[in-house]
Amino acid sequence: MTRIMLLALCIVSVGSVVRFCILSDFLRTDLSVLAESRQADLVAYIAHDLDIKIQQRQALLERMAADLPPDVLSHPVQLHDWLQERYQFQTLFSGGLFVVDPQGMPLGSFPLQHNPKLFDYSVRDDIQAGQSDRRMAGRIIEGRDEQQAVLPLAVSVKDASGTIRGMLVGVTLLNDRTFLAPLHSLRLGYSGGKLLLVSPRDHLLMTADQKNAGLLATPPAGRDALMDNVMTGFKGEGVATTADGVEMVYAIAPVSTTGWSVVAMLPGSEAFATIERVRQLTWRNAGWIMLIFLFFAGIYIYFLFRPLFHAARQAEAMASGESPLAALPVVRHDELGHLLAAFNRLLSKLDAKQSELSDMALHDTLTGLPNRIALSDRLSRELASSLQTGVRLAVVYLDLDGFKQINDTLGHDAGDTALREVARRLSCIPAPDDMLARIGGDEFVLLLGKLGEGAEAYVDAMAVRCHEAMEAPFEIAGRIFTLGVSVGVALGDGRCEADALLLSADHAMYQAKKNRVEGYEMVKESASRSISSAQLS
Repeated sequence: MTRIMLLALCIVSVGSVVRFCILSDFLRTDLSVLAESRQADLVAYIAHDLDIKIQQRQALLERMAADLPPDVLSHPVQLHDWLQERYQFQTLFSGGLFVVDPQGMPLGSFPLQHNPKLFDYSVRDDIQAGQSDRRMAGRIIEGRDEQQAVLPLAVSVKDASGTIRGMLVGVTLLNDRTFLAPLHSLRLGYSGGKLLLVSPRDHLLMTADQKNAGLLATPPAGRDALMDNVMTGFKGEGVATTADGVEMVYAIAPVSTTGWSVVAMLPGSEAFATIERVRQLTWRNAGWIMLIFLFFAGIYIYFLFRPLFHAARQAEAMASGESPLAALPVVRHDELGHLLAAFNRLLSKLDAKQSELSDMALHDTLTGLPNRIALSDRLSRELASSLQTGVRLAVVYLDLDGFKQINDTLGHDAGDTALREVARRLSCIPAPDDMLARIGGDEFVLLLGKLGEGAEAYVDAMAVRCHEAMEAPFEIAGRIFTLGVSVGVALGDGRCEADALLLSADHAMYQAKKNRVEGYEMVKESASRSISSAQLS
């Protein structure tokens, strides 16, 4: 029962583990696709929003450059006023406006720029792009203080003949919430998600969780596989492990107007949190299911095997001798009932075999008559009964005369045939309550019990009948033989011992054989002599 329960528990446990593995793989694949898709949509939206805002600023800057009179470039005060007027009525260039000549030397600005770094315009890529009349967003640089980062845009200022007279530059502060609103307002996950704005050209990155949008240097090549993909211009989504060993679901989208990349990263622990909840739910439910299963399965198996338990106890009692052999009850006609029925059949055969062995132990195998053991047992019981009732009993000892001639002439098989015929004839003599036994060789004993008045006469009559049973000739193996019988009788009662009574009858039979009277000799001993013989023995 314990092994069955353990097997069932293993089946339930393995089933739960297999179901969880299959379900977790399915959920992980499904959630990964869903998370990657949402990340991709998010970065695509942010990148598209940045492209539109850059294009709006480039278009506004081109219109202002077209409206800028070329002769104002040579008058700093007028240029300053013109820039101030345009700055006050537009909100896109939060970092200010300034103009440089074709060689990159500053001509005027508003508001004034105090950082010396902003005056080295000749090496700026946006200025160089303006000099060649191309649209281009400049590199991200630090603004008027170290806590700010700015994005410059430059367009050429031409005169009526199309000659480039200078470059108009608009500066956008990257911490301007109107410019990077989606990057600052959107959140990924609960706490571990990140939105990054990466400039591979500048090896800089900016995270949305930085309050002032400060800049950070990108990790060295080979340290972070995800950032290496960003730096090589990869776009798409997937699952990767960061340099810190954290699994991240990521998506990358390029900002075409600037060469930047928008990166969204969500920790796998948050993206696949459903799997953990499902795992906990699965194991918790599996635990309850196992307990409920064990409870009801234990009850069911107990009632299922209860007849077997009962049968085992009965069989153990029969094996130990505490109860007699008996058929076990068959309560159900199933496999258990079949087992019990088979056991009952085996028990029946065992009982029959035991009866057969018991019968063989108490009967002569040749003639089927009771043997010496059965005679001794019966004689002891008759003597015990005689001691209580006071009635007498007699032992008639018979020995065949002439039997040796049959054995010597025709062999033992013929002798066995003669003995079986003698037993058949003598079996017709005793009453139902008496016993005829073969105690060995050609010796037979007739036990006569419960003798009343006239016991001697009755015993004499029984001895005569034994003699008469032998008078008819025996035809054995085609030859005719005659057999005689010598008879010794001992009378006794409950005061005698069984062995003494048999010994007295045997002695009387041998005395009769010694006297050899023709036809039939019988020596009869009185009860007193039998008792004295028993006492002498």
